[in-house]
Amino acid sequence: MFKKLFLLFTIVPLVEIFFLFQIGKIIGGWYTIGFILLTAFLGVYLIKRTARSFIGGLNIGAILATGQSISDKVVDGILLVIAGAFLVTPGVVTDLTALFILTPWGNSLMKKKILDGFSKKINSKMSGFSNEDNSNFYTIDKNE
Repeated sequence: MFKKLFLLFTIVPLVEIFFLFQIGKIIGGWYTIGFILLTAFLGVYLIKRTARSFIGGLNIGAILATGQSISDKVVDGILLVIAGAFLVTPGVVTDLTALFILTPWGNSLMKKKILDGFSKKINSKMSGFSNEDNSNFYTIDKNE
């Protein structure tokens, strides 16, 4: 886990700096700074709008009363937080990733991948609890 976080916090900023310099060469330094500020403000606006609709549609009692799982809503909230963090972070790659997460098709794709990953992880953990031969259980045989 440490290696992944280390790579995340070293590679992503380097990629962001590279792209910012490339954009700065093309459109100029002041326009690049303006672009960074514009995406930050746009990000805050999008997050506020998306968070309002998320919180407005979050009625856990009604969801549980209908027998639905709340995992979709939990993952929506996680993706919203991730997108918010990416949009506030200055850079092109993180902004594009956040905008992808906030689109309906990007959100559904990311949600499916996250839920599938959780499901696989849970199933692999739960497989250790299966007892195929029932050797630890006492069974009553009516023929005895």
